Amino acid sequence: MTHNRNSWSKRGIALTLVVLMLLMMLSGCSGKESETEAPNGQGGGSQSDSAPDVIQFAALYPLTGANATTGTNMSNGIRLAVDIINGEYDIADLPGAKTAGIQSMGEAKLEAVFGDTQGDPQKGMSTAEQVLTDNAHAVAVVGCLNSAVAATIGTVTERLGKVFITPDCVNPGLCENGWQYFFRATPDSNMFISNEVEFLVDMNKEKNADIHTVALFYDNSLNGNDFHDLIKPILTENGFEVVEEVCFAANSAELTSEVQKLKRAVSTPI
Repeated sequence: MTHNRNSWSKRGIALTLVVLMLLMMLSGCSGKESETEAPNGQGGGSQSDSAPDVIQFAALYPLTGANATTGTNMSNGIRLAVDIINGEYDIADLPGAKTAGIQSMGEAKLEAVFGDTQGDPQKGMSTAEQVLTDNAHAVAVVGCLNSAVAATIGTVTERLGKVFITPDCVNPGLCENGWQYFFRATPDSNMFISNEVEFLVDMNKEKNADIHTVALFYDNSLNGNDFHDLIKPILTENGFEVVEEVCFAANSAELTSEVQKLKRAVSTPI
């Protein structure tokens, strides 16, 4: 299998790094030795003497439904990362590409088990339960695009003691609920929103853009409501007037009326 570096998406590269983070965590755990009792009562050996041949993890994304296109792209990024780590590729400056498998674990290979969350919190929770039950050796979950879905999957991974790494769920609350096994490899909404407002400020300062009014266009998901609640006071603090707020149903197939409402807010950046 060959790969063109120029064709990689930023998401694919990000997911590669996320999986590498997972590997580092697993490698660190593998270094801990514990004595086991032999069946005949004789002295046991160290568990680290026999590294596993395969490191299995679950990749949970919306593969059907309104977010299927993005979920499929993310899943393909996972497949790319696994293929690069398991194989040998002459790719400069990409850790794990030039050697096959996980060197610190006896060249163990990665195996991803995919599950479809459909972008729905309850479906995501039941999918996590099923995938982790059917694949008891899976040590972690990577996913899952939607913060509301992550909030339910996290209750499963915490109960089962499975690592949960997300490269794409930005709700601040996910890291504020005391979970022990949850890790986020991306900035949260606070940073993204601050950068958006700073961009508008810089446009006025550096380019004389004369932007003073803003419309907010967001869905009624956990992410959408967070966006609204976080960005509105920051806009006000920086001298911008919010002249329109349009909230639409998540997974809507048609937004004509909402777009018309935005058009009536003339000359308003979105």
